[in-house]
Amino acid sequence: MPEARAGLVILAVLMVVTMSALVALSIVSLGGATRVHADASDRRQASEAIAWSGVQIVIDELAEQRNQMIAGEVPTLTQRTELFTTAAGEFAVVQLVADESDDTFSQSATVLHPTAACLNMNSADESMLGALEGLGTSGAASIISERARGPFASVAEAAARCDVDLVAVAESLCVGSCEPEIQSGVAGPEYAGEPRINILKQQEALLSVLDDTLSIEAADAVRQALEAGAIDSRSSLIAACVEHGVPQDSWATLLDVVCFEDDAIAIGRVDLLSAPEVVLAAVPGISADAARTIVSTRSRLGEETRRTLTWPVEFAALSQEAFQEAIPWLTNRSLQVRVRVRAGFALAGDDDTLSAAELRDNARTDRLSSRVEWEVVIDASESPPRVASIRDVTSESAWAQVEAHTAPPETDPNTLAETAGARPRATQGAAAEPPTSDESQESRDVTPRIGRWFSVGGAG
Repeated sequence: MPEARAGLVILAVLMVVTMSALVALSIVSLGGATRVHADASDRRQASEAIAWSGVQIVIDELAEQRNQMIAGEVPTLTQRTELFTTAAGEFAVVQLVADESDDTFSQSATVLHPTAACLNMNSADESMLGALEGLGTSGAASIISERARGPFASVAEAAARCDVDLVAVAESLCVGSCEPEIQSGVAGPEYAGEPRINILKQQEALLSVLDDTLSIEAADAVRQALEAGAIDSRSSLIAACVEHGVPQDSWATLLDVVCFEDDAIAIGRVDLLSAPEVVLAAVPGISADAARTIVSTRSRLGEETRRTLTWPVEFAALSQEAFQEAIPWLTNRSLQVRVRVRAGFALAGDDDTLSAAELRDNARTDRLSSRVEWEVVIDASESPPRVASIRDVTSESAWAQVEAHTAPPETDPNTLAETAGARPRATQGAAAEPPTSDESQESRDVTPRIGRWFSVGGAG
């Protein structure tokens, strides 16, 4: 009996020791997991700070080039910046990247997307929306009906509110595009950036400018057209010019100098210089053939011609009648741009010896740890430019990369789409503080803070 009792005691002691060891191990493991989670959270916060620094870099570069944007030029953006090097030898990197659907090596034209290249869901009329293949008349009617209850803050919100599948047309739509009613300088460089003149209230000021910039015959013809009255829109202005014999080469000056409302912002105009064929063909007066001609012609235009709105007539892409119908919806610039900002940490020397093809491959995997990716819309219609919206697309980008690298067995891996590559190193700097965010939130939409974006109704 004493021996049995001793054995039970020893067994009990062993069980207590074992349980104590398991508890201690669990505590240690939990503490380690907590530290790992905390480290990951800290790294994500650091990456968001890097991303926000990238946003500030874009804002500063757009501010420097705002006058060129007003004149219809495409801004050039720094596509890769190394902000600092960590003690572990990592670079804090911020990149501007092409959309996942873009298979071209990164250039400014692929990383910068003008919002005026899309139809504004808050201002386009039902016929324009219905002209988009993949949306149709029923989808357009649903959008028009729903936006009467309030403007859309994002394309995703519109899809949810309208119960319409917008995947096929998402790249052709936006919820915010506007331009300031300021001159691009068609009348002369001294007028670039000057407010447009309200033709309904400031005819004397208008005539003074036209006397200085047009021929005597053209100025007299405009004066006769104004005296005849009934000019209250861009369409009626062109109609009056045709009726009273205003030379066609004077139309561009008129359209750049005048406006018809006191509002300093025009909503929803479509950019002739950047909109794709499918969007241009949705504009009243522009057929599919005309849209194709516009797109093929615009790459050959000189700087002065790009500033004008009348070049589609000059190059026979549009008849005078078609131009008269389309002109309320047209512009030749975009003051809001959408970019994808990708940020994280890369090992030193990652990009030093890579070929162009390797850079393209590297852009998809990025070799960035603790990566975050934002879709950002920046508004330069006023000075200084400011953020209109930020959307976290980190998880979307990661999933797209998984899909891109999971090709069917019969698919040649060499045919997989490649996106833009890593960029040369730029200047170093310190990361700025990012906007406050919920760290547990994988994807978020930040409502644009520019009220004019939500004006329902469009160009006139």
